[in-house]
Parts: sequence; C-alpha cells; structure tokens
Amino acid sequence: MVEELMIQIERREFLRFLGILGISTGVIGMLGCEGDDDDDDDDDVPEGEDVDDDADDDDDGGGGDPGPADKGAAITANHDHTCTITGAQQTAGAAVTLTLTTGTGHTHTVDFSALDVQTIAAGGSATATSTTDAAHSHDVTFS
Repeated sequence: MVEELMIQIERREFLRFLGILGISTGVIGMLGCEGDDDDDDDDDVPEGEDVDDDADDDDDGGGGDPGPADKGAAITANHDHTCTITGAQQTAGAAVTLTLTTGTGHTHTVDFSALDVQTIAAGGSATATSTTDAAHSHDVTFS
C-alpha cells in the first residue's frame, strides 16, 4: 500500500512539473516574439550592412535575395584612396562614374560601363583607369 501511494505521489508531482514546464515554455516563447510582427529577421544587423538571407538556398522561390553587397576596389599605386560600388548600383546595372576618395589632397573619378557593372554584380572582374590628377592615374579593379 505504501509503495502504491509513493507511485501516486511521484506521478502526481511529475505531471505537475510537466504542466509548469509547459506553461513556462509557452510564456517564454510568447515573450520572445513580443512586438515583432514582421517577417524581417535582420533586426540585429546594423543599417547599411549586407545580409545574405538565403546564402545556402538553392531554390529559386523568390526567397528575398538582398542582391549584391557593396564592394571595395583594388587600386594600383594607391596612396589612401578608396572606391566603392554599391549593391544598388550593381543591381541597377547601368554605367557609373565613381569617385576615388581624397588621397593626399586630390581625388580621381573612374568610369565603368553598364557591361562592367553587370559583370561585377555577377561576381566577375572589371578594371578601368581613373582620371589623371596630380600628374598620375590609377587602375581600379572590382572582383
């Protein structure tokens, strides 16, 4: 009789524990979703950062591909210039004139054709020569 009573108590305590655990899990789950009623799972990514939402998706089901990321250029004979082609410019696929940032007091511009921009967006490489300023120019390559 005593053993039967112990089994009843243990079973009752066990079931009570499962009930508490189930309620806690539900409450924690609801709190985790509180205030997030959109489908955007990039809330923790700083503005302007690239996120590849479907990096390992091989399906073409319209998974919200964010498009190409901004890319920095390799610049020959460089002395503190930088040059960036934005993801938006790559997506547009039109010809662009980019500015090399100021380096030792001067800037350059460089032109990339629409075909160049589309090649860069597709992951290929394109090179163009900048304008001449301060008696020199630079080759600018995106790859």
